[in-house]
Amino acid sequence: MSIVRTATIFAALVAASQVSAQPAKPGGLSVSPVRDYFAEYKDKHKLLMRAVDAEGGTFEERIARYEAGKKKLQDEFRVVRKTVYAEAKQTVSTRHSCTSATSGGVKDCEWKCAVSPSSDAYTKKEWVSVVGTNKGTKINASKACLRMTVAGKGQNEGTISAVFRYRPDAIRTNVERDLRELFDEIASHPKN
Repeated sequence: MSIVRTATIFAALVAASQVSAQPAKPGGLSVSPVRDYFAEYKDKHKLLMRAVDAEGGTFEERIARYEAGKKKLQDEFRVVRKTVYAEAKQTVSTRHSCTSATSGGVKDCEWKCAVSPSSDAYTKKEWVSVVGTNKGTKINASKACLRMTVAGKGQNEGTISAVFRYRPDAIRTNVERDLRELFDEIASHPKN
């Protein structure tokens, strides 16, 4: 089989796989487990090995073709997995209230915060909302806080909600970890 024919077959394989490699829709800040990709990428790896073997050539040529094909599979997985992490989000809400039984004066009930569910997650001002009374907010990457006060006799209450997403650096780190895990698993089951 010619190099051009093998390259064409492999390019068609990769293009077809990109159509089927739709990212999972994660619930909350969790993402689908790496094992969900094993069968798909194990099959793609087998097709790569067959294409390299069918083309023949010297050992060095076959290794070079294999490494190039493996890199394409890994790059494809990186794109798919990065999208999964980038789309993952979780909304955290915290209710805050302040009640005063006496008239006159101002009661300060301080702050309550909606805190990030993970050290890998962050929020920003555009992803924070308050329903009800808002006596002030403090927002940083790891939390969104609502201050509550009440003047005189009465009650104020409100709820602060913050959307948390994976930080870009956490996405890169997690994708590379998942990539190693997936391809180590494929390498450890060469005949399956």
